[in-house]
Amino acid sequence: TYSKYSRASFALLSHSGVHTYQRMYGCGWDDETDIKYGFDQYGYDGEDFLTLDMKNSSYTASVPQAQTTVQKWNNREQLALLLLYFKHECIYWMKEFLNVSKAAFEKTEPPEVSLLQRNQDYYVECHVTGFHSRNTTITWRENGQAINDSRKLVKPGKILPNGDGTFQKNVTLYVLPDEWRMDQYACVVEHKSFTETIQKILTEDEIRIIKSSPSSPPPPHSLYIILFICLVSVALIVLWKCWSRFKARKY
Repeated sequence: TYSKYSRASFALLSHSGVHTYQRMYGCGWDDETDIKYGFDQYGYDGEDFLTLDMKNSSYTASVPQAQTTVQKWNNREQLALLLLYFKHECIYWMKEFLNVSKAAFEKTEPPEVSLLQRNQDYYVECHVTGFHSRNTTITWRENGQAINDSRKLVKPGKILPNGDGTFQKNVTLYVLPDEWRMDQYACVVEHKSFTETIQKILTEDEIRIIKSSPSSPPPPHSLYIILFICLVSVALIVLWKCWSRFKARKY
């Protein structure tokens, strides 16, 4: 077996004590170019030992001690079966896994969309949270047309991670109440995994007013009076000292 020959090769290293035997194998597939590849690598104490060359359908030794294993593995029928596994079966099961993952992804709940306004100003935030893909598109539209006017559209916020593997993002619009009462403004969220486009129309019922935390209360009038008296006292003391020095020099 492969393990038997690899142990024999490692024995040729003539090292005593505890050592590490490593193997890394798998396959890859590019869904755009349909390029498929496999890899099978062995290591000893963190150093390369031998590697499968998929292009030449053979193993290559990374150190002289691996030559014995390479010669035996390259002359076995099991090598042909292993190459078939990497080129076909491994790719097949990877695609199956991706299909299952995609189906589970498409069954997830749609993101939550909220329209937020702070202290009833003219900025309206479209806050979207709970989407799984960074490629999710969030746009403001006026009467069905995407808004690209920099005077109305504030620079979008960054995509931020939630604690459950989803993301959130804010896109802010500057719009007067008379404008959104006259025309239709909507925040639109799109992604290819959504069964339908998510749209939140800007209306009085949909806006959530967020009150900013109140600033610190102004100091009472008595504090101003005390500060004024202190300043006047300091000024009088300085004037008195200056006058005293002037009189002393005069006499």
